[in-house]
Amino acid sequence: MKKVLIIEDDKEISNMYKFVLENSYYEVEVEYNWLNWLAKAVEFKPDVIILDIMMPQTNWFEVLESIKKHSSLDCKIIVNSNLSSEKDERESIRLWADKYLRKS
Repeated sequence: MKKVLIIEDDKEISNMYKFVLENSYYEVEVEYNWLNWLAKAVEFKPDVIILDIMMPQTNWFEVLESIKKHSSLDCKIIVNSNLSSEKDERESIRLWADKYLRKS
């Protein structure tokens, strides 16, 4: 069973993703807090991380880069954002995101 870690501070959105993914036979964990994301990712060892980049009190470029640089994390990263500029999408892909999805 594939594992998905959702890093998202909006509980309604994360619960919706979790519901859909679990009904599609994925094992899903959710982390609402940026301060705990790395510990959760290292413990859970996800195949995919769905990453909201518009979370408070963080530099999402650094978080995205650190996911790919962390030696024990070998996973795909899907950036999920309300940011719609092509610059943000290009920067995410440059920093190792595998896919960039717009929420809106």
